[in-house]
Amino acid sequence: MEAVGDPHANGRRVLRFQDADGCAVYLKPRPLDGERVLDRLALSLGAEGKGIRLPKMLARARYGWVAEARPAEATALRSAGALIAVADLAAAVDLHTENLMPVAGGVSVLDAEMALHPDLPLSLVPAGAHAAALRLRSGVLRTGLLPEPDQPHDLCGLAAWSAAARMTPEDAAEIGEGYAQALARLCAKGGARAALERALPARGAVRLLLRRSAGYGRLLERMRDPAASATHPDGGTDVTGVTNA
Repeated sequence: MEAVGDPHANGRRVLRFQDADGCAVYLKPRPLDGERVLDRLALSLGAEGKGIRLPKMLARARYGWVAEARPAEATALRSAGALIAVADLAAAVDLHTENLMPVAGGVSVLDAEMALHPDLPLSLVPAGAHAAALRLRSGVLRTGLLPEPDQPHDLCGLAAWSAAARMTPEDAAEIGEGYAQALARLCAKGGARAALERALPARGAVRLLLRRSAGYGRLLERMRDPAASATHPDGGTDVTGVTNA
């Protein structure tokens, strides 16, 4: 048994258990509502959702067990479009590359605790960023799956697909088609709200993310680097390139 990941709920950590054969499961100290919503939406897509994988899970009211995913190479960018549609409909954020894993036949979502994310109150957003915040509320950029201006490409979830590193205009079109077809299928019976209501658990909890976890992690790493403070003119820490992540 080993503790992994970030602390949750007053310092509780995710625990990883591995048996003698190498099979492992994780005990997560939080509800698995986000994972369940994404899983139900992906299953409702039928064949179009086969590239979206959620690990096998056993959900309880306040915690859940999740099977460990086995990495492989993911190349089918069409499944990226389908995942963007599912994440967009589920108001999922923070789906950066560390929360995804390429697996056989698609990509596995390892952590979806930020699904059903509420809009960040504008009172918590700097005045000069209100317009950008409003645009992100209604766009797919909020998911974290697509690259954004002034942010490292390898942070976005799309980096989990090996083909994304050498993406062509044709590849981008494939992602767009996958997104459009998946969204149309999801909304075919009663619209987007009805599709989401069918996937929602009877009861659940949501979390509010003030800073994207991948960018925050890189910021902390940068602040721990002695070279960053030693070279800064005023003796502080140089966080250029990570403060907006």
